Amino acid sequence: MQQHFPSPLVPIFAALLALAALWPAQPADAPAALLTRTPDASESEPLFLSERRIAYLRAPKGRAGLQWSRELWLMDEDGRRNRRVLGEGCFHLRPSASGRQRLACSRYSDVRAVVHAGRTEGWEARTAIWAFSLPDARPQRVAGPGAVFLDGWTQDDRIAFHEGLLGYDDVQGFHEATGFPPPRAWLAPFGRAAGASRLDPSRQPRFADRGLDREQLATVGVWAPDGSGCIRARWYERDGRPRIGYDFIQPGRPPRRVLETEEHLTYSEEPWTPAVVWADKRRVLLGRFVSRPDPRLPQSRGRFYLVLVHPGSGAFRVLAPEVPMAPSPDPVVSPGDWRVLFRGCEPDGSPGLWVVTVDGPYCRRILAGEASYTPWAWSLDGRSLVISRPEEGGCDLWRIDL
Repeated sequence: MQQHFPSPLVPIFAALLALAALWPAQPADAPAALLTRTPDASESEPLFLSERRIAYLRAPKGRAGLQWSRELWLMDEDGRRNRRVLGEGCFHLRPSASGRQRLACSRYSDVRAVVHAGRTEGWEARTAIWAFSLPDARPQRVAGPGAVFLDGWTQDDRIAFHEGLLGYDDVQGFHEATGFPPPRAWLAPFGRAAGASRLDPSRQPRFADRGLDREQLATVGVWAPDGSGCIRARWYERDGRPRIGYDFIQPGRPPRRVLETEEHLTYSEEPWTPAVVWADKRRVLLGRFVSRPDPRLPQSRGRFYLVLVHPGSGAFRVLAPEVPMAPSPDPVVSPGDWRVLFRGCEPDGSPGLWVVTVDGPYCRRILAGEASYTPWAWSLDGRSLVISRPEEGGCDLWRIDL
């Protein structure tokens, strides 16, 4: 009887297969399901998904795009009932949704050219803030018209906004120690035009007392969900080097610095810093630029990382140390305050859309490459995403279950 001896290559192949099993696999993109098509729109941007409804912005065909001409629509998930809530107009910022199917938006009411010596040197815009409940959608004016700008909703369903100077939005421009006064931040209850509370601007520090060359107000103030205070980001220069500081401001108390980092230039050589986003009632999400080794942060060649900060103690940690942030848009926290969606960079520098849990090791890529450059919105239960993808003849809305 002829005996068959195993080939000496078999153990080698077995070892290679074992090593391949240990090698980290590339993350697979999450599957997406088509919700509905909007063939009569050149662009669409979802706002949120309820059990049966989707609110979204869309630009009619032939218009300049979402930034200049947008309509607010409410649609059933099956696409059978689709109605316009607010007609064509210019939204200053993306409308903000609360957890109770309420929307607040800031719309331009008057735009004027600033003319000096026969030359147009800029634009002066007046805005008004509107709020309404869905599906009734009866808009009520909360503030304005004037220099009022929407910041979002607090967890107790109050509307946060700030009042600045005409001609200036979030960024007030470089100024010296005696420059522009700080903007005034407000909280307004839903359903009542009166009763708004204001954060006392007299508690702001004198810029000259801090030894800064010059300073620029950046984020006007992102309120905590319970309305106890706000985080404000400031651009400034110290010893000729651009830096960014994050201050926690509470009524009746002096501002306290919770994090400081260097300014970062993107690949287009434009400065960019992630917006301040509250993860829950006690902690806030910031971006910290890492250009040198830090014992509390992973080594980096110089990128932003998503950092979870406790303003009370100043303690912070990186949520996704293996995924540096990519410029624009800003992180978005899911309803329930336990998942964060952000755009990150792959090892080769290509972009990707990632979701990470606030209190756990979960980190997953949802979309990769150019597909990650898409408008998105969390569902109200925090378990799904709605994304918009341009298709021939219109835009499609898709849902991704996590």
